[in-house]
Amino acid sequence: KISIYRKVGVATTVQHLNELVKVEERLRRLGVEAVITPRCGRNRYCGQIIGCDYTPLKMVIDKVESFMVIGSRFHGLGASLAVDKPVILADPYMSKVTEMEGEKRSLINRRYAMIERAKGAKTFGIILGSKIGQYNHDTADMLRRTIVTRGRDAVTIVADEVSPSSLENFEGVDVFVNAACPRLSIDDSERFTKPLLLPKEALVSIGEMRWEELLDQGLI
Repeated sequence: KISIYRKVGVATTVQHLNELVKVEERLRRLGVEAVITPRCGRNRYCGQIIGCDYTPLKMVIDKVESFMVIGSRFHGLGASLAVDKPVILADPYMSKVTEMEGEKRSLINRRYAMIERAKGAKTFGIILGSKIGQYNHDTADMLRRTIVTRGRDAVTIVADEVSPSSLENFEGVDVFVNAACPRLSIDDSERFTKPLLLPKEALVSIGEMRWEELLDQGLI
């Protein structure tokens, strides 16, 4: 199905960067031009994406009709949530090619329901990770200021590992905002008893951003 597109953005995880030349050649044989994503954001190499930064896809979104991501389900789903264009996942671990649109729509419906649960919250716990790449101070500071401006309370939580048990001690927090690694919110949020929002979702829950605007920008 990739052959229905003329220009496709291509990105992968660092483990498979050496496969990009082969992928580019295979797409060329199908009459498809591969646009390798640039080095930007937290990504050190051209063609690379990491689970917490899909900026390279956004840098070429106006130049392509769709994206091909080589990696795991998480990276394919994360990419589909970050850009409003079709994403095709080539999973080398499962030897499987998948269009992510169906799974994306299902997840978006669940995320919308979680935002609705969070709309009455009075106190937000903004989570920062202590690991490299997960201490997003600027994002957390913006969230804290915005939440307070909207008449709510906000506390900052720095954690090495985030799990349901590690958050149980924060009884006064109504909603957690995950400014560390988006994987928690995408894959594991249903394990938590309280809503675990992504930063933009938190802005929607307090009326700072419209849901439609979030979808246009991408959840991640």
